[in-house]
Amino acid sequence: MTDREEEKLMELYGVYNETIKPLIAKIEAKSQKFPIEIFNEIRAFNDHVARCYLPSEQKVNHEIELQKAEAHIVRITLDCYKFLNVIYFREFKEFMRQDGGDVDYRNIESGKFFKEILSRKAEAVKYSEEARIQESTDKGKSLENWQKMLVAYSSLFKYIGDNHDNIIWAKSKFKREIKTERRRQYLLLIISIILSWMLGHYSSSYIKSFFNKENLNERIKTEQVETTNKLNNEHN
Repeated sequence: MTDREEEKLMELYGVYNETIKPLIAKIEAKSQKFPIEIFNEIRAFNDHVARCYLPSEQKVNHEIELQKAEAHIVRITLDCYKFLNVIYFREFKEFMRQDGGDVDYRNIESGKFFKEILSRKAEAVKYSEEARIQESTDKGKSLENWQKMLVAYSSLFKYIGDNHDNIIWAKSKFKREIKTERRRQYLLLIISIILSWMLGHYSSSYIKSFFNKENLNERIKTEQVETTNKLNNEHN
């Protein structure tokens, strides 16, 4: 290879060591696995580099091979950012799933925490959307926005980490509120049952009393009629 081609190869490995390896380390730390898609791209990259070292009689076009190797380096970088975007998106979604279930984030800093995490999340999503749009027309700009996306998510989760004690406090407060509400509902249920029983009991007693009075009046009327008839018969 020529000196210029050697420099190009060193440049590609520089991107791999300084950018790609840290991104892969983040992916492995977060997901505990090495994505097969990235592995295949790395293998393809190294395959093109290896061809540059084939014997001269095989007439390999080093420039073309290095161009293809560079394309794989770009592809690897893009894939790393995309995997991290999915990982961070899911991690935040899981974090938010606790809201209303185990904790009310609106209780932290009078609602400031909740607004701030939503704002930082929106910023990360904005950069990821712009990166996807630009990928087909300007990969350089796309990579810049993917980098901004990563910075935004890192800022978001650092902010969440910095508020760890506040989150624990909010969870404790939420649990106390839930217990208080359950006790209140239980007490209301007991009161409702007692009132229902009392209402049913006294209503039943009143109805029985009412019908007893009606029967007594009927008997009195009947006896009065019988007495009147008897007196009339005796008079006749």
